[in-house]
Amino acid sequence: MSAVLNAPPPTDSLVTFDTHPDRYAHWKLAFDGAVSTLAMAVDEDRGIRPGTS
Repeated sequence: MSAVLNAPPPTDSLVTFDTHPDRYAHWKLAFDGAVSTLAMAVDEDRGIRPGTS
């Protein structure tokens, strides 16, 4: 059983969050003078992988 617990996950199921801010799909950043607003705006059609939202 320990071999199963220590096995690395399959590479086709890995999810990474390494990306450039220009590619953020669910965050909107706005500036109004000295005030900035960060809002989450989830686009359900743009999940990390097919079948996710």
